[in-house]
Amino acid sequence: MLWRAGRPKRSLEVSESIELATLEWAFWFDNSRLLEPLGYIPLAEAEANYYRHLVSQAAMAAWLEPTGLRETRDGSTFRITNISH
Repeated sequence: MLWRAGRPKRSLEVSESIELATLEWAFWFDNSRLLEPLGYIPLAEAEANYYRHLVSQAAMAAWLEPTGLRETRDGSTFRITNISH
């Protein structure tokens, strides 16, 4: 075993390779692994879809905020009660 500055050179190489392997696995786990419960899409894509849905819900809530009523072309109003995406 070669020694450098009081530490074995081999152990430093091993710890660097372990760190790299861990980072590669974490990237795969978050960005490439397909998850059956989420419709066979990667976790990163599911998370992006979730936050996109939250933003669209917030926009819809802001749109409905004043009264919850909307005018039709003939001037009558109707209440929007159930909106699904």
